[in-house]
Amino acid sequence: MSQKQHNKKGTPKKEITSADLVIIDAHALAYRAYYALIQQNFRNLDQTPTWAVYGFFRMLFKILNDYKPKYIAITWDSIEKTFRHQIYQEYKSHRKPMPEDLIYQVEMIKDFLKKIGFPIILVNGFEADDIIATLVEKFKSKYYILLFTGDKDCFQLLDSNVKMLRGKKGVSEFVEFTVEILKDEYGILPEQVVDYMALVGDESDNVPGAKGIGPKIASELIQKYSTIENIYEHLDELKPSIREKLMQSKSDVFLSKELVKLNKNISEINHITEEELKVPNYLSHEVLSLFRKEGFQQIYKDLLKEFEKEKSKPSIPADDLFSFWEPSTKKTQKFQKDEVSYYFISNEEELKKHIEKIQTYSQLVIDAETSSLDPFDAKLVGISLCGEEKESYYISIIEGDSLFSEKGIPLDVAKYYLQKLMDRPIQWIGQNIKFDYKVLYHKGIVLPEIHFDTMLASYLSNPTIRQHNLDDLAMEYLNYETIKYKEIAGEGKKQKTLDKIDPEKVYLYSCEDADITFRLYKIFQQKLKENQLEKIFYEVEVPLVEVLSVMELYGVKIDTDYLRFLSNEYELKIQNLIKMIYNEAGVEFNINSTKELQTILFEKMKLPVQRKTKTGFSTDQSVLESLRYLHPMIEYLLQYRKLVKLKNTYIDVLPQLINPKTKRIHTHFSQTSTATGRLSSSNPNLQNIPIKEEEGRAIRKAFIPEKGYKIVSLDYSQIELRILAHYSEDERLIQAFERGDDIHLNTAQYLFGVSREQITSDMRSKAKTLNFSIIYGATPYGVSQNLGIEPEEAKELIEKFHKSFPGVQRYMNKVIEFAEKFGYVETLLGRRRYIPNITSQNKKLKEAAQRIAINTPIQGTSADIIKLAMIQIHKELKRKKFQSKLVLQVHDELVFEAKEEEIEDLIAMAKNHMENAIKLKVPLKVDVGIGDNWAEAH
Repeated sequence: MSQKQHNKKGTPKKEITSADLVIIDAHALAYRAYYALIQQNFRNLDQTPTWAVYGFFRMLFKILNDYKPKYIAITWDSIEKTFRHQIYQEYKSHRKPMPEDLIYQVEMIKDFLKKIGFPIILVNGFEADDIIATLVEKFKSKYYILLFTGDKDCFQLLDSNVKMLRGKKGVSEFVEFTVEILKDEYGILPEQVVDYMALVGDESDNVPGAKGIGPKIASELIQKYSTIENIYEHLDELKPSIREKLMQSKSDVFLSKELVKLNKNISEINHITEEELKVPNYLSHEVLSLFRKEGFQQIYKDLLKEFEKEKSKPSIPADDLFSFWEPSTKKTQKFQKDEVSYYFISNEEELKKHIEKIQTYSQLVIDAETSSLDPFDAKLVGISLCGEEKESYYISIIEGDSLFSEKGIPLDVAKYYLQKLMDRPIQWIGQNIKFDYKVLYHKGIVLPEIHFDTMLASYLSNPTIRQHNLDDLAMEYLNYETIKYKEIAGEGKKQKTLDKIDPEKVYLYSCEDADITFRLYKIFQQKLKENQLEKIFYEVEVPLVEVLSVMELYGVKIDTDYLRFLSNEYELKIQNLIKMIYNEAGVEFNINSTKELQTILFEKMKLPVQRKTKTGFSTDQSVLESLRYLHPMIEYLLQYRKLVKLKNTYIDVLPQLINPKTKRIHTHFSQTSTATGRLSSSNPNLQNIPIKEEEGRAIRKAFIPEKGYKIVSLDYSQIELRILAHYSEDERLIQAFERGDDIHLNTAQYLFGVSREQITSDMRSKAKTLNFSIIYGATPYGVSQNLGIEPEEAKELIEKFHKSFPGVQRYMNKVIEFAEKFGYVETLLGRRRYIPNITSQNKKLKEAAQRIAINTPIQGTSADIIKLAMIQIHKELKRKKFQSKLVLQVHDELVFEAKEEEIEDLIAMAKNHMENAIKLKVPLKVDVGIGDNWAEAH
């Protein structure tokens, strides 16, 4: 600990560097976490708020790791009124109720604490402070005690063996508070805190104190007279003004003393033993898995670091690799420990021998080691193969110049033998096998049949988790700590690429990865079967790997000259908007500074505050939208932000992403980043290029074909509404789609009770917005925001919609009932999404979960359909040897770079596969566009 303890004579006491017992005021910790991280707004993939949970456990585990206590008590306030309310009915009456999005998080915190095994202490009728006081009184003579609470009432508990820990900044910095600091800052001793608080009161708890007596005067009075009783006995010695205030507040002062005095003798607490307060094993496989499964990746990583310190590794430290064999390139080197056999193959003779054994396997894990994550730039360093648990073969490969040419096989030689494997009927398995496929493809080695990907299997088993890397899966499912990349390659600036590292140091790392992947394959095989996920896995996700690999390798062409022109054009518009903003504001300021913008909008212009944050008044997009018509500057601000974002995110960035070798952009498509099954893309993120406004469409003009080609776009028409019609079996919806009606006109006709001829564009627009809002389970408030109308009017429109299409309400009720019964919903092809909040007692969380339940089968089925179409189209492009290529997938749209003479055949083929990917109760329809760029084709 940073502060030294002193006794009253000033003699230094032993500095406490650890604590025997830590006592946590859990409510204080939860509130601190909530407000410290509210701006970050962490949520899981189901959009459940989690920032308070995250902050709570970051603080808790930091305290435990820093102070290493033997015992811990997690205390909570009583949910019932306490003895203080009996003394004073107005006690804490000014406190606002707990925020709704914190209520659920507190329950989640309690649930986690119980699962981990932390002792949770709550006594009805008492506050956490009283529980803390009783525990301190019981154990302070035996142990060094550390209290985590921000409550000043607990200052009265400070002692030579008792310190407090208070939050200083965020959820990572704390300050210790001791008897000495109390005396320095407040001028009082712990035994005087009750009398001091009786004078100053406590506004947060509605403890009245002495009106007009502040901390300075209170401190002076206590230092001189020690107690309030003694102060009132010597009123004649005080200044008239102070005497008058104290006389007027006498009853409040003595009442306050009763309120702030902590109960140190709660009978229920006195029975607690040390055994009941033992710190549980929070560095266990089960606890690591808990946080990973719930999506708290940073907490998982923090715990894993501590776990690594406590647990000896089952594998070999990188620095000790050479101690297990005699270096030799004449024969295969074999590492054997704990029944694990890993082989290092570094010459053709040994490769030839081992290939005879390897090719007898019907299934093989393949793991490629490279010098880079860029398949176009990467050197192939080695390949590990595994056909049974605990046995792996590492083929060390030399590509180009190498410091280790004597410890590897030339790439061309290795390719000859690898091709022999590729010609065998082997089912290929990998962890994120798309990377291996692309690297090998670029070297002229094509995996003929991808059978299994453990990363995809993990994702399908739990799509709400963001991370599915091998290290985490090994820990969760095998309780196995793998050799980490940094142990082989180093960290930070000292990190080397694998081609610069001795192959004999790489091989164990790679063999282990292949072995662990094979073990996980066996586990996930069974898991997919148990959860009835085999169809979606083997028929959709796995076949899609090759499709996406080929798309990523081919890439898409970008018109850099056009982007330079567009950048200059947008910069002129931005500068003009800046001038208009300054003109309206009457002063120049930093438009990108939240603080300066707050001052202009809410202090200078006196615009109404929409939402407060920890740092002031919010100026985010939703706030500006709500202020749009109150001042002309707001429109300029919104335009400014939009143009700056487009310029910085796409226009100026796209040219930087062009691969120097291919002269094309190679976006990365992810199958594991969304809970619904939709693909996402990165570098660049093509899903977020806006299409409804001209500024966004202008960016799509930059995506162009090669000479002799056109861009062809095939886009599903209203696919989600068609899926809704299928699920709901609503007669009117089905008939409308069968007739080929304009569904939005139909809806407008029912909503507004007019003939089709009388429907205005505004009516159709409202009907369209409502149609898609219904799919997403929007509330009247949500619809009102989307349409810019009052919630009551929105509610009426929703009711009219459900009267017009009664099958939709039946579907919603049915899917919510299913989710409540089974805890998940699924698509037509069996893709599952678990919805834990569907039975939540928190109204808002339950409603949000219901919206997810309603939307997921629709959006997920839409994702499945377009993936099925992509797989079939890819097969046809290969089989018929089209020169045209599928280059992009964005939302419900497929984009092709089409050879001009193939366009007609390509459209017929692709449209057929898209419209017949799955059989619904209504026909699927695809719109087609052709152009010299993406914008023209869409």
